[in-house]
Amino acid sequence: MPGLGQAYNGCPWRALFYLLTTPLVLPWLLSLVDAYVCGRRIEREGGRLYRGGCLWVFLHFWLVANVLLLTLVGLSVAGVIQ
Repeated sequence: MPGLGQAYNGCPWRALFYLLTTPLVLPWLLSLVDAYVCGRRIEREGGRLYRGGCLWVFLHFWLVANVLLLTLVGLSVAGVIQ
């Protein structure tokens, strides 16, 4: 899923950007390279401090689940789906 590498590396805004631009191919490819480069930089500097890790990945999935749920509720209220 685009943006998970950025979420794991502690860049939640960048992760959200890549997630929202998923239908476009170029940002998706850019997210792969960016996550790798950011991860290498973090490793070179001695590790993360206070940000990133599995918590950000969980929050990323939680955001996606809530957006999908709100979309389904909105479509149901609008009468598009029953």
